[in-house]
Amino acid sequence: MDPATMALVSLGATAASAGMSAFGAIQQGEAAKASADYNAAVQRNNAIIQGQNAARAAAAGRSDAQIRSFQTAAQTGAARAAYGAAGTDLSTGTPSEVQKSISQMGQFETMNIMDRALNQARSYNVAAMSDEAQARLLQMQGQQAQAAGITGALGSIVGGAASIGAKFAGFQNQGIDPFSGFSGVGSAWSDPNTYWTFAQNRGG
Repeated sequence: MDPATMALVSLGATAASAGMSAFGAIQQGEAAKASADYNAAVQRNNAIIQGQNAARAAAAGRSDAQIRSFQTAAQTGAARAAYGAAGTDLSTGTPSEVQKSISQMGQFETMNIMDRALNQARSYNVAAMSDEAQARLLQMQGQQAQAAGITGALGSIVGGAASIGAKFAGFQNQGIDPFSGFSGVGSAWSDPNTYWTFAQNRGG
């Protein structure tokens, strides 16, 4: 293989290596972005579930509180009925105190039920916000990875071009022109004699 051909092969190999490096950098960035996007979607789905849990917890609390209120009313009514059947004055003394006690205790338990439900719902909402924040972070990281892949690809191309330029200059300093065999190729298609001469030169 003549020096010009060897030089041309060397330049081609450098260009191919730079191209493969650029392609690999882009692929790596795209893969990282795809992974980050998937994980972000999972986190957002978790946030939706946590929001639904919060809504269910609040609804269950309201329902339980209402049931407890009904129970309190029933207990108060039962006490009034019992004292009334005994002919006791309901507006004073022990009957009145018993009714107040039942009512106050029922209200206290109702408030506790609602408080526990709201705390649980708040906890779910905090988890949902955390999941959403994590999703945004993952998505941002994916975008950064994609941008880094593009930057890496550009760096590979620029580095490859610089290497090719340096090699080409070195070959010229040695008196070797890697593209000498391509002189006249532009007219080869219109002049069979030129094409034949070029083919013979490359074969020799």
